[in-house]
Amino acid sequence: MNRTIVDFNHVSKKFFNKKSEMVVISDMSFHVDEGEIVALVGPSGAGKTTILNLISELLVPEIGEVKVDASLGYMFQKDNLFDWLTIYKNIALGLSIKRKLTKDDQKEIEEMAKRYGLYDFLDYYPTQLSGGMRQKVALMRTLLLKPSLLLLDEPFSSLDYITRLDLEEEIFKIIKNLKISAIIVTHDISEAIVLSNRIYVLSARPCTVKKEYILNEDMANARPNDARMNEHFQEYFKDIVETLR
Repeated sequence: MNRTIVDFNHVSKKFFNKKSEMVVISDMSFHVDEGEIVALVGPSGAGKTTILNLISELLVPEIGEVKVDASLGYMFQKDNLFDWLTIYKNIALGLSIKRKLTKDDQKEIEEMAKRYGLYDFLDYYPTQLSGGMRQKVALMRTLLLKPSLLLLDEPFSSLDYITRLDLEEEIFKIIKNLKISAIIVTHDISEAIVLSNRIYVLSARPCTVKKEYILNEDMANARPNDARMNEHFQEYFKDIVETLR
């Protein structure tokens, strides 16, 4: 049995202003085990990003406890690239903030860029790249920090459909090859089904877990495009739609 690396234990989170308080998360519990890809699916504005911010300690809960036993890499909805830096410098940015880059680091960046089809663009600037390529740069910047748990906050939401399909395949392959874990936040049901081992369906605000889905082994191990063709795909899709309603 794999060890638990994220334990969300009866967590509640509020936001306050001068006149009122808003309960964003209410008595939420879930877990992520080592080697898993877990999807959090819920309506827009439910508090899904808040969950990731609690895991990464950007926020703290009012009630409950969040335990994390992993090194984190956080990939946001926007690529957050700096337009005045080259692609190479954008990839290296996170690591260069921590320490001075070594020759081994430089070699790793170049090898990673070759692997992900960006080697010929290292001297380009973000404005010269497509949305899909920019997201690859953001992913490379995150992976260079060697996370054991990848937090993905709707990273494909701004991309066209075909580019999204391609990046789903790419990220799924990367996660499996590196043998790391991931939490994917999305409101796209099909994306959750084809990328994850388990799915937590979330309620509208105040957000809590409505239902957990454990995908069968064939679905969980299949590449995203193959998973969409699996006979159980539509069953999961219809059931999750009903749960969200």
